[in-house]
Amino acid sequence: WWIEQGISNEALYWKSHLDLQRDIGTRWLKAEVTDRWAYLDLCSFIAGTKAPRVLNAGSGPIVPKGLSCDGEAVPVVSVDGLAHLYWRLYDNLDLVPPQLPVQCDFEEITACFTQDYFHLIHVRNALDHAFDAPEAILQLVRALRPGGTLLLHHARNEADSMNGVGMHRWSFDVDESLGSLRCILKFRGGEWSIDLEKVLRGLASVSVGLHTRQELNVTDVDRPKFVFVTIVRH
Repeated sequence: WWIEQGISNEALYWKSHLDLQRDIGTRWLKAEVTDRWAYLDLCSFIAGTKAPRVLNAGSGPIVPKGLSCDGEAVPVVSVDGLAHLYWRLYDNLDLVPPQLPVQCDFEEITACFTQDYFHLIHVRNALDHAFDAPEAILQLVRALRPGGTLLLHHARNEADSMNGVGMHRWSFDVDESLGSLRCILKFRGGEWSIDLEKVLRGLASVSVGLHTRQELNVTDVDRPKFVFVTIVRH
């Protein structure tokens, strides 16, 4: 039942953003597509790479434009497990986005593409919706080429703060008890939790940071905390 409820909530959420008024929705869409990468220098992770392959996983309906690195265009493939829902939403609202996401669940990434393929994978505030977040992260890492980087950027404890409403199932948190920051995945308010470093042991290295990030259209003094995880495949 949670899947049906979550999908319904997602549809209502995005419809409310895109159908405020047709012209407002269209302007917001164009602005988001233009500004989506502004907060992070993704180019630094693929510097010196010939023909880099970049994946934006869990994109939502609004697919950001490709990257421009040192004057060179770098295409970005965007996927989402609810892409089919977003396609219908655009049709129903008579909106034409610059680009559409590809249909692919996190847990099926290596089936949609292949293993050892991408140089860089970026996930922004989306894995909290995954059916099986640990398996999804394993799939994303396996889709990386050796030496490739997976960037996970998620609001801290968002599923907990949302009380599991909609598709919010997993919370990203940090643990400092071992002397260094560790990323902890918590299922449904801490029903059980898992150390991400243990999930990826032998497969990839993991570094974790806790940051404050200024979101578009956010004016509050207290910015939300984000867990930034950088994973490099061995």
